[in-house]
Amino acid sequence: MSRHVIYLQGASILLNPTLDQELIASAYSEDREVADAEWGGLFRSGVIAYLDDTTIERALCAGERSRSRLLKFEYVGFVDAAGGVAGGDEMTVAIAHSELGGRVVLDQLLAITPPFDTEQAVSNCALVLKSFGITSAKADRYAGLWPAQSFSRHGISLHPSDLDKSAIYRETAPLFVSGLVSLLDDPRLEVQLRSLERTPRSGGKPDAIDHPPGRGAHDDRIN
Repeated sequence: MSRHVIYLQGASILLNPTLDQELIASAYSEDREVADAEWGGLFRSGVIAYLDDTTIERALCAGERSRSRLLKFEYVGFVDAAGGVAGGDEMTVAIAHSELGGRVVLDQLLAITPPFDTEQAVSNCALVLKSFGITSAKADRYAGLWPAQSFSRHGISLHPSDLDKSAIYRETAPLFVSGLVSLLDDPRLEVQLRSLERTPRSGGKPDAIDHPPGRGAHDDRIN
């Protein structure tokens, strides 16, 4: 006896109209790619771009190379440390603030291209942080204790981020999609943002988000 199997593919709300439409709409506003798989009945593709071009262009501010400190805002800093080896990662420090309505604004971005002396690079980063009244900043977990020890000698308390960079990118995506991110006009920052890739992981794990593989790929400035 021959058997025929029919597969039905469709959006969840069409197959079950009793689902919470506000919940589905919220999922789409936060991450369309994931929501399409969860609620839209679509299969996930392989490696895809972190953000689409329209979303990225909305976040970029042409001509804004840096922004001055304003006393009405409280500023935060993030450091992506590096070892200074020729051809390696840049050492970067970013300063930002938030505004009413949840808008997040990048005010300063210092990127020190290797090769460099690490102590001098840390000194330069610390000066930028202190110019915005920052004496305590977050950092990735690069190289164990030495970044925190080095920054402490320049009056900056450095604390490891609770989230790794992939998780940071995931949590930041809804802000980009909602048009709540204002970046600086930095060509390398833009290239790194456009190059970020999302790779689905099995077992219900969140997407991995990172720069493309290869020695020439970096994400120091966007991280």
